[in-house]
Amino acid sequence: MATARGEEAAAAGAVISKLEADLMAARAALRTADEERAELERNMRQAFMRATCTLNLESMNVLKRPPGSTGEVKTGEAAKAGAGAGAGAGAGAGAGAGAGAGALGGALPHPQ
Repeated sequence: MATARGEEAAAAGAVISKLEADLMAARAALRTADEERAELERNMRQAFMRATCTLNLESMNVLKRPPGSTGEVKTGEAAKAGAGAGAGAGAGAGAGAGAGAGALGGALPHPQ
């Protein structure tokens, strides 16, 4: 009788050990999934912020265009050159923000 109980206790202990190991593995997998989700959220937030900044800069370009202009929006290197030239007196912080950004998704500072 005592031998049977000892064997049952050993078997139960083995099952408990296996279940605890499975639980630790599941928790580790959950932690990894949470970290990946958080990283994805950060990347998406940064991408939306870049897109919003770019859209705002393009809107400002459209609204600042003088009457009778050709309506061309400067992009890439032309926009950087134009933004650098417009950063003179009275340009303020708006020109400085556009200078580093380029017109369509240049190297914008990453919001934290």
